[in-house]
Amino acid sequence: MNRSVKIIYAIFLLPLLISTCSPPKLNSRTRYINDNPGLTPEIKRAIREGDVIPGMNKEHVLASWASPILKGVEIEKNISYESWVYPDMKQSPYVNIYFNKDIVAKVMKLKYLPKYE
Repeated sequence: MNRSVKIIYAIFLLPLLISTCSPPKLNSRTRYINDNPGLTPEIKRAIREGDVIPGMNKEHVLASWASPILKGVEIEKNISYESWVYPDMKQSPYVNIYFNKDIVAKVMKLKYLPKYE
């Protein structure tokens, strides 16, 4: 192989080799967990696995599931809940997350999208 061919190979292959040797980028859930060391083990597990559980705050939910497709307010037994609706990739068509004072109070499966005014 002559010298010019070796130089051309070096120019094209070196960036490829460098890029494949760099550490993998952290996904957003892992990054959020690493940036927030005060999370409880239960919250860490839920975020890492892409779950939402009672006790999470809105920031935790956004880290785990991103933005909802629909938001509203529901009143049940004189308690006002902020409601975030997501598509459910596992079972039901939708999941409704109910917040009481910015903390997840309950998570419910839905067959239909709720209608908010």
